[in-house]
This record gives sequence, C-alpha cells and structure tokens, in this order.
Amino acid sequence: MSALDIESVEIVRSSGALVKGLSGLTGVIDVRTKKPEKETFSLTGKYGELHNYLTGIHYGNKIRKISFSTAASFLGSGGIPGRKGKERIANFHGELDWAISPKLKLAAGSTYIDGSREFVNIMEPGAPAILNREEKFDPIHTLITYVKMDYSGNDGSLSEFQTNMA
Repeated sequence: MSALDIESVEIVRSSGALVKGLSGLTGVIDVRTKKPEKETFSLTGKYGELHNYLTGIHYGNKIRKISFSTAASFLGSGGIPGRKGKERIANFHGELDWAISPKLKLAAGSTYIDGSREFVNIMEPGAPAILNREEKFDPIHTLITYVKMDYSGNDGSLSEFQTNMA
C-alpha cells in the first residue's frame, strides 16, 4: 500500500488493544487509509539500480452515501548480480464505507499480498560450510478481510459488530 493512501498509523498496546478484537491480546498496528470525499486517481512508478522497481495505481470515489477505494502495487528487485536476492511483491487492496442511514454504517475491506524472495548468498569471510549453500523458502500468499457494522442508538449508545479473517 502506498504511503499516499495512508491517513494515520496507530500502535495500540496492552489492554487498550482488546477493543480491536482478540488479536489485540499482544497489541495492534491500526493503519487507517484515506477516505475519498471526491474522485481521486494516482499512478506512481519508480525504477533504480539493481532493477529495483515500484509501481502503484489507486482509485477512490464517494458517490452519495458510499465511499470506496481500490489500489494495486507491485515492487521488486533483480537482486545482487551473482549473489541472488530477487524479490517480487504484489499487493491488491479495496475498501468500502457505506452510511446506510444516519444510525447505521457499514465498512468492509480486503487486502491480498502475493510475493516471493530469495536470500542473498554469503560472501567471504563467511563460514566455508555455508558459502555455497542455496537458501530458499516458500512464497507468501496472504488474504486479509474485514466487515464492520456500527449502530448508533437514540440514547447515544454505540453497538459494533465486526468480523475479520486472515
């Protein structure tokens, strides 16, 4: 996710994190994305040495009571010549905020991350036993989704239902 799409980052620790759900037992990093008030579009691209690249596209809009945002980004590196270190990461993200009525609000979102990375080979004076060893690991495939519904009562109370899946 591009830093341009982030409104704030909050680190919540100890018992205060429990309001974020059971995953809050050890703490939560709450990344809040920007909510578009009008149509927005951005396209970014960077390229550097060692075939490092970063590309991203973002679109968001607010139509009546619905605000939505979607983004995709790709980054990678060709690694160090002769030493490996190739890296590829793709990230797709979308979210929706809907004010169904003045008392009822729905928010939903999903993020998918897919990637792979090679370890960089060790150089001298590294230990002889590992100088020629090829290190590999499985690629990453992650899906994170959430749905949250808020209801405001006449007496000022707020009820919240939320579900998450990773």
